[in-house]
Amino acid sequence: MLFFAYFDSTGTLCDHRLLDAASQEAWPDVVTGVFDQPAAEPTGEPGDPVVTTIATGGVPDATSIEWRNQIDPAGGTWYAACASWSTAGSGWFEETPAAQRLRVSGAPAELVCTRSGLSAGMELDVRVKLYDADGVLRHKSDPVRVVVP
Repeated sequence: MLFFAYFDSTGTLCDHRLLDAASQEAWPDVVTGVFDQPAAEPTGEPGDPVVTTIATGGVPDATSIEWRNQIDPAGGTWYAACASWSTAGSGWFEETPAAQRLRVSGAPAELVCTRSGLSAGMELDVRVKLYDADGVLRHKSDPVRVVVP
């Protein structure tokens, strides 16, 4: 988690103004949010599994979404989970329960994920996550935006 405190003060504790050139040069990036962006996900090591999410949008009942995931387990055994969350900042998040995670090992596989009971026009970000046998998250696909039709 990142934390920033911005203030312009010359109070009794010190002079906190940005008087040096380096700070003044960095300030535009701070106020435009460059430093608030999440760090890039690690790309993994050679031989790690590869997870790719491909959004396919709505399914026939118009209150559901479907997204496809290509998983190359790279010779390992992984447990795949579908994850989705609201882009509206409502805090809504859903992930496949541990008991229902799909075991992927050996050859590349496709995992189809669905969510139903959604509202028309709702925007979701979706991805698939891979866990090891101990339940530790090891890899995840890049999120993909899906809109319920």
